[in-house]
Amino acid sequence: WHFNPFSPFGPVVENNSSASFLQKDPYDLLKEGNVKDSPWLTSMTSEEGLYPASTFLKNNYLMEELEKNWRNIAPHLLDYYNTVPQELHDQVSNEIRRFYFGDKIINDAQIVDLVRMLSDRLFSADIERAARLQASVTSFPVYLYSFSYRGAYSAGNFFCNCNDNWGASHGDDLLYLVTTGYGSYSMETEDDRQMVDTMNTIWTSFIQTGFPTASPDAVWIPVAPDVEEEGKLNFLHISSAKDIKSSTSDDLSNRKFWDSLHQVELQKVYDVKRKLADEL
Repeated sequence: WHFNPFSPFGPVVENNSSASFLQKDPYDLLKEGNVKDSPWLTSMTSEEGLYPASTFLKNNYLMEELEKNWRNIAPHLLDYYNTVPQELHDQVSNEIRRFYFGDKIINDAQIVDLVRMLSDRLFSADIERAARLQASVTSFPVYLYSFSYRGAYSAGNFFCNCNDNWGASHGDDLLYLVTTGYGSYSMETEDDRQMVDTMNTIWTSFIQTGFPTASPDAVWIPVAPDVEEEGKLNFLHISSAKDIKSSTSDDLSNRKFWDSLHQVELQKVYDVKRKLADEL
């Protein structure tokens, strides 16, 4: 639906051979601790789901279609068409809608909930899950930041070809680090220029030392090694260059809700593996 899922191709588990690169599912590798033991810095933005949401939020036809055909569109938009058994599609779609929208109509009055749903499913829940897993199996620290600064320009503006301010889009933290393909812009405000300094300080300090530093006053606590499933997740919240603080959450991205779907998806993966093994 409307080019979604936006990333239909991903890493593929290969047959065991001397030339194979990925021999097991990444989730299994993380659970087993069969990963490179090194410092890791990962991140999420507060409105990750503006990609792909910003590509259709201003399109009345697509918004109406999403409302009317939710059960048919949701498996494609939220990328579980091929990972959840077909007979469970309607049930899963209904549960997701109930959790995020209740009995409300999906329209432009529900943009916050719509973006949050897409953020959680397509980005944040698995970023949180990966950070927890990595921290539980490696000796080096895992650092996570949540970026909610919305500058004068956002990647969401590029995707929607509009000037609406819906928050910090997927890719917005990169705007202050590197040249991106998200349109042309310049750091004309003092706040934006300060954010450039902040983001470059974070990443260069991490590259040089393995320990990221945001500012002299910001204490950055790494993800605790004992929070694989439960417990408080440590992260750095970047609201602006002048508002950076250490924070914690036991469910930063509604992960507990999505874990129920995650288990259904994992079971299908294992069923497929068993079927292939039997055929071989």
